Amino acid sequence: MRRFTTTLLLILIGAVYSPSTSEARELVLETVWSGINFNIGLVSAGDDRLFVISQEGRVYVLRNGTVNFNPPFLDITDRVLYGNEPETEQGLLSVAFHPNFASNGYVFAAYTNLAGNGVVSRFQVTGANSDQAFRGSEVILLEVPQPSANHNLNQLGFGPDGHLYISSGDGGYQPDPRCTPQEPDTLLGKILRLDVDQNVATAPYYGIPSDNPFRNDPSVRDEIWAFGVRNAWRISWNPNNSDMIIADVGHNARDEINIVSSSSGGYNFGFPRMEGFSCTPQAFVAECSTPPAACNSSAYTDPVIDLANSASSDACAVIGGYVYDGNAIPQMQGAYVFGNYCGRTSLLIPNGGGYVVEDLDGQIFGMVSFGRDSDGELYIVVPGTNGNDGVIYKIVGLTGGTIELATDSVNVDETAGTVSVEVRRNGSAQGAASVDYATLDGSAIAGDDYTPTSGTLTWADGDSSPKTITVPILDDTVSESLESFQVRLSNAVGAGELGTLVTTEVRIIDDELFADCATNPNTHCFQDGRFTVFVEWRDFDDNTGIGTIVPGASDDSGLFWYFTENNWELLVKVLDACTLNDHYWVFFAATTNVEFTVRILDNETGEIWERTNPMGVLAQAVNDRQAFQGCE
Repeated sequence: MRRFTTTLLLILIGAVYSPSTSEARELVLETVWSGINFNIGLVSAGDDRLFVISQEGRVYVLRNGTVNFNPPFLDITDRVLYGNEPETEQGLLSVAFHPNFASNGYVFAAYTNLAGNGVVSRFQVTGANSDQAFRGSEVILLEVPQPSANHNLNQLGFGPDGHLYISSGDGGYQPDPRCTPQEPDTLLGKILRLDVDQNVATAPYYGIPSDNPFRNDPSVRDEIWAFGVRNAWRISWNPNNSDMIIADVGHNARDEINIVSSSSGGYNFGFPRMEGFSCTPQAFVAECSTPPAACNSSAYTDPVIDLANSASSDACAVIGGYVYDGNAIPQMQGAYVFGNYCGRTSLLIPNGGGYVVEDLDGQIFGMVSFGRDSDGELYIVVPGTNGNDGVIYKIVGLTGGTIELATDSVNVDETAGTVSVEVRRNGSAQGAASVDYATLDGSAIAGDDYTPTSGTLTWADGDSSPKTITVPILDDTVSESLESFQVRLSNAVGAGELGTLVTTEVRIIDDELFADCATNPNTHCFQDGRFTVFVEWRDFDDNTGIGTIVPGASDDSGLFWYFTENNWELLVKVLDACTLNDHYWVFFAATTNVEFTVRILDNETGEIWERTNPMGVLAQAVNDRQAFQGCE
């Protein structure tokens, strides 16, 4: 990485997590393990284990919160160069498990050998103990001369295509920056791509993928997949679309994040001519044996975003992470979680075809890697010093604002044409956010009673204004019971998590049913037309129907019969108690054990009172003394 190196910052800072009290969002962390020396990475083999990589040359199994130190999964300290000089970044830097590890037992490692060169090797788990790889099984795929102790072969990773990708630093000091990222005959400063399923049993123990971009160019090393990186400290792939994400540490001013399709290659990310979106001084490239293209040339692939870096801030060297696709933190879905060696954590959030960065509260000093388990949950690795104070955190939450619906129910007249449902962004409005919505059938049916609707609501950074979901309501001439459907929120992304209110019931009031008490035989009115009553039933033979009003029922006592014709079985009253208690009362009693539902609509407020009776249970009288508020 930059001039701040692992050993130096471990001594100065150690593993420190400092929560913040401001209103910005913050990762919620849980300590999975502490007490490891020099942990540099955390990887998964696709099962219930995580593997802790120690820079000294060991790999340990982490299972259910416990690290198995004796024996380690792999111990190659006898061939790994890990010095204590302040400027070193040597050692065991990365491990990757073959996609078919469960059957072939292959695990790959990138490390600095005793000669100071970068090495990519393959080891194998043999026998019944899958918690231990045989160090004597090593075969070396690559050995890359390393001119300095930093900017090494940084990370290994298997892409969605099953090939092994290698991020290779530019070789480090001196001079810095080097011209190696643009030189076609060296593997430094590149992203490499190997097919490790070719030549499995014979040297060089890999082949060149048939679609590697420079395979047929004799002037370029066949292994090169992309040019122009300085020190790409961590690469990963978006599980939602297979895009490759490269976090590259810059020189003096700008770090950058590149997102490119992993189905192609041949990219040139521009270093040392370009640093992020900035053109570097001519002195940076004056002595390059292969002169790079001019600034802002179309030959270069721009980053999606570049980031200021400074040794005096919380952002001195970007640490690449992962796109979150776990289930535990819905509001982080789809965001690229990354960090910084000097403490800052951030989210890169897709927004309107581009990306925005949300910087989070809380400082995690000295982080060097993120990890991802088989469930898509993420971890942060902070190395330890000689005091055994390394820490592995699991990201278990994200504080901040919520996105939820304004109400759990809304009534709409069948003739209204549309219904509007409000969505609110509560709390912090820092960062961009979005939420998906969709309608879901209830007793109301899409296409018959309403038009199905779905989409995404978005908020820009700083925007906390309410948004509206509009659903078309369809009118018909059929007299129906009160029908309803749902509007439901899901998949909050970015700076906002789903609140508790994610579903609104939309109740469609049938205009034929509640229209005119004088002419509709199945509607009864109370209190001068303010309240209307509707009854529906189902009997033991699964017959259904609408309660019929007993002719001549008075205004304050609605008599209904159903199930047994012309034998009233339900009495409903709505009583005016406004002068005493500031509400209307409802009383009803029934003499049947069939299933029925009674609904009363307050035509002024839209409030609905409802009681149901299950099949086979004799209905009980109810005196609801607080049924309706809002007296005149």
